[in-house]
Amino acid sequence: MKYTCPLCGQPVSASLYQKITGIWQERQKALQKIKEQRRKLLEKLADQRKKLKKQATEFRKRKGRLVKDAVKKQTKRLESKIKVLNQKQEEVKKIANEKIRTATERAHREAEKSANARLSSFKKELRASVKEQLKKERERTAQNVQRKYQRLQRTFQSTLTQMRTKEQQLRRQARQIEELERQLERQTTPQLEGLLQEYKLAMELKKRFPEDVIRHTGKGGDVIHNVMRNGEQAGIIVYECKRVQHYSGRHVKQTAEAKEKRKADFAVLVTNAMKKNT
Repeated sequence: MKYTCPLCGQPVSASLYQKITGIWQERQKALQKIKEQRRKLLEKLADQRKKLKKQATEFRKRKGRLVKDAVKKQTKRLESKIKVLNQKQEEVKKIANEKIRTATERAHREAEKSANARLSSFKKELRASVKEQLKKERERTAQNVQRKYQRLQRTFQSTLTQMRTKEQQLRRQARQIEELERQLERQTTPQLEGLLQEYKLAMELKKRFPEDVIRHTGKGGDVIHNVMRNGEQAGIIVYECKRVQHYSGRHVKQTAEAKEKRKADFAVLVTNAMKKNT
């Protein structure tokens, strides 16, 4: 029995076919479970809103503000759960897509190898057939050769199209590999590079403000700047350093938390990734 990849249509082995479909089914089950949980939460949210709205009507004169706060609090709680489920759904999609991508690449390699083997075998059979038929009927043989050549051309063109698609995928992967090789060549990681940036920031602050006390903590506010005037502390500035690919509002929250933790007067977020359209 022959198996073909459900994503690209290329022939694959039975074990690889089962693995690809298993990954897909696993992904669908996980997504369905998350959707069902989200649906139940939405239904629960709607039911809670109806109940609280009814209570608000009954007690509006005496407890309108309390009911409103309760509605807002319950809504935030359920919305937070929905947000967590959405994030979980995206994580499941990402993991499943990565597994499918790996399995699909393997299927493409096997399909390409199989296509080359079939093409080589077909060429040999074609040459033998042409040689034998030329001895009997030159005219009919020429027609058969032409038809087989056209089929071969179509097969060859189809293989070229698949190889171009594969080449585009390989280019995207090559860019990712180049980034990993760059980190490997430097013998560093994004986290280590972040620590180096914190160290550089601390050194630059010490250079510019020699009278102040600068400390590099590495957590809870990466750099703490005690501003000194005439030997006395005038205030505290905490710096949070982030070397990332994409801007995140969580970094602002972390900076605010660092300010509270260090009881600083000001907090500064130092990042190489800016918010979109700013």
